[in-house]
Amino acid sequence: MVKPIETRRTRHGGVRTCAVRSGRVMAVLLFSVAIAASYLNNDGMRPSSEEPEPDWPSDNARESRQRPDPTATLDQGPLGIYFDTANTAKYDERDGDGIVMVRYDNSLEYNPVTIAQYALAYHADFVKNGDPVSKATLIQYCDWLVRHQGADGLWRYDFEFAGMARGWYSALAEGQAISALARCYQVGGSVTYRRASDLALSTFTRPIADGGVVDREAGYDYYEEYLPPYSRHTLNGFIYAVIGLGEYTAVFGGDTSVRLYLAGIETLHSNIGRWDSGVWSTYNLSPRVVHGERWPGTAASPYYHGLHVKQLRELFQLTGDSVFADTADRWAGYQERPPSWMASPLPSDRP
Repeated sequence: MVKPIETRRTRHGGVRTCAVRSGRVMAVLLFSVAIAASYLNNDGMRPSSEEPEPDWPSDNARESRQRPDPTATLDQGPLGIYFDTANTAKYDERDGDGIVMVRYDNSLEYNPVTIAQYALAYHADFVKNGDPVSKATLIQYCDWLVRHQGADGLWRYDFEFAGMARGWYSALAEGQAISALARCYQVGGSVTYRRASDLALSTFTRPIADGGVVDREAGYDYYEEYLPPYSRHTLNGFIYAVIGLGEYTAVFGGDTSVRLYLAGIETLHSNIGRWDSGVWSTYNLSPRVVHGERWPGTAASPYYHGLHVKQLRELFQLTGDSVFADTADRWAGYQERPPSWMASPLPSDRP
């Protein structure tokens, strides 16, 4: 049954659809908050999205603040416009059904990440304009995701890439597909999208060796955009995946999704400095020599460095964790004073 729709302002200043939330979801999320409180031993909360967005906190204010509960903001009504829908302007080729395809060398391929990102963009158009064509296209793209998901929850790539054999998969695809499917569920009400989201969630419970997306290192769980040894611990894909887990929890609830979301947040909170070279962020944690200096990973391109800043600011909005705000500020400062060699071509793991 589709729930009644109304509109409300989001923290991004746009309009989002709202529906009556069920007591079941509220009960699950109250349980989730209890889990997080025992996990993090604090009770900080981010202001409601109904309130004016606060001024960016000063360094002193951040240092004196307790680390907040990352789940405290997950029950703030139906999901609004996704925070990043800027990746849909660069592909203009479609199949016979209108599904976007991406050209790799001389072949056109389906990329589950790109399809999920387009679904999120169509959702944004529907929320902003009430456009029925955008709603129908959102559903069409999410139906593609449902049809092409494996029984193991994975969306597999039907082409070789960077030494990975055909059939490789990605936590980035799993996380962004969850973000798209959860919104489609709220718009269309079909349990099909819930089931596909459940399958995708299951991939975060398995290590890569068992057909999942988790690489565990030194007690921390990393959700991998690529299969090893290629581009280990790719930051942007990891963050997108964690955001997807948070959005699953906000829509469907459940202690498994809370546990996986908290594990990803904890890894990022405790290890974000590993992606910081001191002058620029790294795309991954595959060590490289960059202009004569050994770096912890491949230097991020200017685009990906800017994306890291945007993602960290979103993590701060979601969790209230000042580590993400501080890192975003520092990396934004790097953009104002980029390394002298930034005008030169950067070695990259990504085409």
